[in-house]
Amino acid sequence: MDFMKFGKFCFVISGLLIIAAVAAIFVNGFNLDIDFTGGTSLIVRFADKPDLDKLRGALSAERVQITTLENDFVIKTTDFSEQGIDDLMKMPQDKLSVVLSSLGNQQRWEMLCALLKKPMTVAQLVEMFDMKTSGKAYHHLNNLIAADLLEEAKDMEKGTYAVKGHRVSGIILVMTGVQNLIDTQYSNGEWNVE
Repeated sequence: MDFMKFGKFCFVISGLLIIAAVAAIFVNGFNLDIDFTGGTSLIVRFADKPDLDKLRGALSAERVQITTLENDFVIKTTDFSEQGIDDLMKMPQDKLSVVLSSLGNQQRWEMLCALLKKPMTVAQLVEMFDMKTSGKAYHHLNNLIAADLLEEAKDMEKGTYAVKGHRVSGIILVMTGVQNLIDTQYSNGEWNVE
């Protein structure tokens, strides 16, 4: 078969496809990921596969994107603009103090991390953290509730507490931020490229 007789036709089709592709780039632009725009990428692994719709609802924010890989979830957030940073600096100090003081207690932080994994009853928390009495557990729970991080789970046994769904992404970002602050790899002059 003589393929060369189709040469001019194929050349025209190739040229039209190239022009269409270049035009699409100019019209739509590039969909840049955080590698080019800045931001944070977290890979979160769950022991059991969570309900994807609940997870997406819990992490809904205009700067959050979720990708799934079996039981792993890639959570990406974009960087703040200068306006976003200015807005953060104007945050009400009284609310900021409540949240930070609530997270600043080691046992409270450990309870919050346990409740991130699964909702638990007060009795389970008392046993897990060897608190001896439920009063101590309620003291910490009330602080976390005052910081608007926890709620009593409505569809579970009375006295079962869970992290508020829309607070999960913020807590994970706080964990990431603290990890970046305590990681001495880049503050001690150890710039090892991996």
